[in-house]
Formats: sequence, C-alpha cells, structure tokens
Amino acid sequence: MIGAQPVPERQSSEPDRAPTAVGASPAARRLPPAEQIARGRLDASGLLALQRRAGNAAVGHVLARQPSGGVKSPDLINPFDDEAEAEWEAGMAELNELAATLRKRLLDTLEGRDAILFMSRIRALSDRERKVLEGDEEFWRGLRKHLSGVALWAVRLRLHYTGSYPAALRELSLAIHEGDWSRTRTLLFAYDWLKTVPGLREVIAARFPVKQADDLRAILLEVTTRAESGKREYKEAHYEKGKMDWFQGTRNYELVRTEHYVRVIVRIHLTEDAKNKAPEITDKVVARWERGIARVWNGKLRLRSGTRTLDVWFIPMFLFGDAPAHHDVTVTAGDDRSDEHHWHADDEGDVAAHEFGHMLGNPDEYNLPATAAEIPASFKLTPDEIKRNNWKDVTGETKAKDTDGYDVPALMGSHYKSTRLHLRYAADIAATFNATLKRAGEADWVAEEQK
Repeated sequence: MIGAQPVPERQSSEPDRAPTAVGASPAARRLPPAEQIARGRLDASGLLALQRRAGNAAVGHVLARQPSGGVKSPDLINPFDDEAEAEWEAGMAELNELAATLRKRLLDTLEGRDAILFMSRIRALSDRERKVLEGDEEFWRGLRKHLSGVALWAVRLRLHYTGSYPAALRELSLAIHEGDWSRTRTLLFAYDWLKTVPGLREVIAARFPVKQADDLRAILLEVTTRAESGKREYKEAHYEKGKMDWFQGTRNYELVRTEHYVRVIVRIHLTEDAKNKAPEITDKVVARWERGIARVWNGKLRLRSGTRTLDVWFIPMFLFGDAPAHHDVTVTAGDDRSDEHHWHADDEGDVAAHEFGHMLGNPDEYNLPATAAEIPASFKLTPDEIKRNNWKDVTGETKAKDTDGYDVPALMGSHYKSTRLHLRYAADIAATFNATLKRAGEADWVAEEQK
C-alpha cells in the first residue's frame, strides 16, 4: 500500500562524500615546502625542486594531489632556481626530523605493549603530524611488526580522516570488523568513493576468506556509471471498503551501470516510531526485509538492447541516523497494515518486497476498478496512471463493476498472496536507464525476464 498523503521532502540523495582537499589560498602557496608537503600541496618552485631531485614520476604523484588550477605549467621548466632547491632541501630535512620524532614516540609505546597509550597519541596528533606520518614508509614498516589486518587499517583511517568518519565509512568499517562479506559488498556497490579508502585492499585480504576477498577486490576494479532517477510522486486509485479513493506514492532510486549488470540502489532511512515502547529496528528485522527483497526481486529481470543484455540487481540500503536517503520509513511495533513509508517490525519479507516495489514507481494492483471509467476525473490521475490502475488495462480482461475491486495475482496485488514479478514493474527503470545511462549508438533498452 502507498500512503494517502504526500510524503515530506527527503534529504538530498547525494551519498555522503569522503573529505576532499580545499583549494590552496595564495597565502598557503607561499608556505615553506615542508609545510606544503605536509598539507598535501606544493607551489611551482617546490615542484621544480622535486622534479630535479626525484624525477618526473614524483612530480606526477604530487600533482595528482594538488587542487585543480593551483599550478601553471610554465613555472615548472626553470632549471636554474637554486634558491628553490635549497629551500626544498631544508624543508625535507625538517619533515624527516619530524617524522623520525613522531615515529619513535608512537612505536615505542607498542614496544612496551601499551596499545591504549598508542591510540591516545594517534588521536592527539595535529593535522600536520597526521599527514607526515601517513606518508612515512618507515613508520608503516615498523608498525607492521606489531599490528596487522583490521588493527593496522584502523590506524590508517585515524591518520587519514579528521574528526568523525563519514557515515558510509563507519558502516563499512563495522562490516569489515565483523567479517560481514554481504554487507561489505553492498556498501561498495552503493558508494563508489569507498573504493578509494586507504588500506582497503590490504584489510580485505586479511579479513575475508580467499573467494570472498577475490570477489570484493573485483568490485574495487569495476568501472561504473551512475544516475539518480530523481524524486517523482505518482497517484493510484482503488477501492477501500467499497469506496473509490486515491493515494500517492514516491519513486526514487539510483541506477549503476557496469559491463554486465544494472544495479538498482534504494537508500531507505529507518526511524523508530515515537510510540514504540522498545527498539523495533533490530538486525534480525532488517535482515528479514533484506532477504525478502533479494529473494523476490533478484535473478528475475534484465534489460536488452539488440544482442546485449544487462542483468538487473536490486540493492536495498537500510540506513540509520542522519544518512541521506531516497526514502524515509517509520517502523512501528506489531504487524498492522503497512504502506510505502510506514512499516511494521513484524512485516514478513514479502511485505517489504511489495513496499519496495512502490519505491520503484509501481502502484498497488489490488481492489482495482474494472475499467478506467470508474476513476473520477477529480482524482487528476495522468493517462498513464489511469492505465496502471484499472483491471482491463492491466490484464486485458473485461469484468463487471464491483466495488470490492479486483486483485491482480502478482507482487503488487493480491494482498501479498503472490510474489510474481511482471515486466511492467521494471518499466520506470528501463525509462530512467534510457534517459540517463544509454550510450551513443545504442538502441533503447527494454525489460525482459532473465533466462
């Protein structure tokens, strides 16, 4: 069922992003080379000295970390800037001395097996000190004598990120700590930027069995293109207790195209109902809904363009806290009737799969009027909406008017008695894909059953 009232405007569906470097101001670009390196940026004279000292490869590595537009190429070709080179050498010496001091102070705590003091000192580092240590290979070589796997990765994250981690990274860290392969791959599917988190490949190899680690590393190598469907509200009409009424639903999701698949990602933010006497959003409840959606929706549909096919896979991302989402769902105790944005903790997986269908733009297909003529013009449904909301247009069959309505024996109808998927349930996905992800020269993609 979908709600009778318009849904409040959701937060932006743009996934939370990893922190990015801020462009260097003129004052910052005049800092000594040691300070510039520690901050991950250099001016032209510093780059020139690096080019003469370490070669073009080193320059390329540093330029890759520079804010765009920060350096003009003519500044890099003066080979006679001895003052810049001397300044560079002094800056490097200062950095090396700082790195050695920090390295000894931290590794000495581990030599004494004081892990608590070690993490306390890591947290107390300034931004400049964190940058210096993050780039100090001797520190990492020494650290690997004491730490490995998840513990080593935790230090990498602490040095790389200032303050609290982005929400998606907190979820990924928890999933990897728990060895939850399914949750880890789902997060990597959903957030491309997570694939660039420092130390990720190493911790994956350490934490997961070989086959699971290989699968996760393959995801890291995927080339994807993504597009948001955008939020769109739609109307439906059917009988309720013998009376014709109209309801409103919300379609919103993200498409991700890979070489062989289309992933449909729906971010669903869960909130406890204020009336709940105890927490109802538990791992057990969420896992039941995830399994139900996967069982009903996955392995059934694909898109075709000429001889090419892309299997369609559906990924519900249940989110908590203040994470941006496509849909907001309130969870209430019990098993009363649910709708798109109000679920009950005892809902079975098939109920979650039905409500998930609404989030993809599909109306209910139960209690339908026999023909379009039974839908009042005052409801202001569009012609396409009218076709999706009467028995004759949906099934092609003719029936007499019945104020109890008619139920389609499929997922979106029949009061959850059937979980059959119809191709029309992927109509919005195909249209969105053609509008946003279809490549030049490709014929329109159409939905069909997987074979």
